[in-house]
Amino acid sequence: MLGAVVLLVLLSALAIAWPGRRNRQWEVLLSDVPQKVSTKDAAINGVFYVLKQTHEPLFRLDNGQDYTSRLLKSWNRDLTYSRYTFCPDTALIFMQGRGFTSEFFKQYISSVTRAFDKAAVVSSMNGCYDVRFNKPRKSYLDYLTRYQQAPTIDAGGPFEAGLGPFYTQTMTADEIRLVRKESVSRGYDTILIHLYTGPSDPQLQNRNISDFNKISAVDIPEWVRSRQAGFHDVVLNTVTLGINHPDKSIRKAIYNCMGVDGFRRAFISQRRDFLDIQNVLPIGVAGAAPGRPAQVCPAKPKTGGKLIFANLRPGNEADLEQFFKSFFNKTGLQVKVITYPVPVFLEMLKKTPKKYNLVVMSKDAVQSDQAPFLNYSHILDYKLPGITGKYEEMQHTDDPEKRNLLGAEIANDISMEYAVLPLYQSVREYHYPKGIKNLVVGRGFFEYPEVAELRW
Repeated sequence: MLGAVVLLVLLSALAIAWPGRRNRQWEVLLSDVPQKVSTKDAAINGVFYVLKQTHEPLFRLDNGQDYTSRLLKSWNRDLTYSRYTFCPDTALIFMQGRGFTSEFFKQYISSVTRAFDKAAVVSSMNGCYDVRFNKPRKSYLDYLTRYQQAPTIDAGGPFEAGLGPFYTQTMTADEIRLVRKESVSRGYDTILIHLYTGPSDPQLQNRNISDFNKISAVDIPEWVRSRQAGFHDVVLNTVTLGINHPDKSIRKAIYNCMGVDGFRRAFISQRRDFLDIQNVLPIGVAGAAPGRPAQVCPAKPKTGGKLIFANLRPGNEADLEQFFKSFFNKTGLQVKVITYPVPVFLEMLKKTPKKYNLVVMSKDAVQSDQAPFLNYSHILDYKLPGITGKYEEMQHTDDPEKRNLLGAEIANDISMEYAVLPLYQSVREYHYPKGIKNLVVGRGFFEYPEVAELRW
C-alpha cells in the first residue's frame, strides 16, 4: 500500500514537471491593442505584434544579408538585379476555404511590384512569375521583407488574414485571441492579447502572462524577475516629443526651452537611466549621434499662448504640471495636460486637425533601417514638403550609401524644423518564460517574438 502511495506521488510530480503540462496559451500585455488589424498599419506597434503572428512577408532577411522565403517553393534573380522569378507554394492557406492560389499570387505580386516601380513588367510561366525591371533594382527583395507588403486578405471583419501560423479568432476593445492553424507539440496553440491600462492594471498580477516586454519597463512587477528569465539590451527605439504647431517660431521656443532631462524625468519619474540621442535616429542606425540635442533657450520669453499635451501615461500628471509651470516661466507658453487612453489617442490620429500640440511618441524598428524613425506625418497637422520629398527619394533609391546620406539629412532637417525633440533611446530589461529552448531575441533586431517558433 505504501509503495502504491509513493508511486502515485511520483506520477503526480512528473505530471507537473513534464513539459507537455505547460500552459499552451501565450498571453501578452499591450498598451495599444488595435481595433483593426491591417498590413497598411504595420508601423503601429500593437498592429505589428499581431501581424508577426498572423502574416508572413514574401521574404525574410536572415543574418542581415541572406534572403529566404517560406511562401515560395523556389525563386531566383539574375546577376544584374533586373529580373526575378518566383514560384509560389500554393499549398498554403490564409484561412479555411481561402488558399494562396496562383491567381491570388499573380494579382498580389503585380500590385506590390508596380507600387515599387511602375515600369515593372510581370508575366507568368508554368506556375511561376517573372518580374522584369528596366534597370537594376537591388532593393526589391528588401521591399518584399516588409510586413506592409505581406500577402493578406480581408477576413470579413476588423482584421485581415495572412499566411502566418496563427489566425485571428476574436477581437474586442480590450482583448484579441489568436489560434494556431495547425497544432504542434511543445508549442503555444493560442495567443491572448490583453489591453494594458496602466500601473494599476490588475493584469500585472496575472501569473499566466508570458510577455510583459511591450509595456514600460518600470511597470513590470517584481514577481516577474523571479519567475522569468531576464536580460538587458539596447534596443532600436527612440522616444521623442512631437511638436504639432504650425508656427515655426513657437516650435523653436518649445524645442529649445523644453529641457530634455527635466521633461523626461517628469514624464516617467520611475526611470533612472536614459541613453541620450542628438536626433531622431537611434544608436545602431546610420546617421545617429550620441549626446543630447543642442538647445539654447532665450533669456526672456518672446511668445505666449496655450498648448495641449496629450499624455499617454496615466499617473504622472502632478510631475508634468510642476514641470510645465517652470516651462511657462521661461517661455510664456501655458501647457494643459490631458491624459488619453491609448486607443482613444490612436483614433484621434486619424483626424485633422488633431486635438494636441505635444505628445511623446515611441518608435522602433525590426531591422537597422532609418525609415521608421523619419516619418512623423501621422502625428503632425502641418506639412514639411522638403522633408517629404527627400523621404520619398530615400525610399526608392537602390544605392545604400545615398540612402544613408539622405536619411541623415532628413534627421537634421527634422531638427531644423523643430518638429520633433529627441528625448532618449531605450535600454531595457527583457523577460521571457523560463524553459524555452529556442528563444532567439535580437535576431534581425526583432523585439517582437514569433510565438509559433517557441518550443520547450
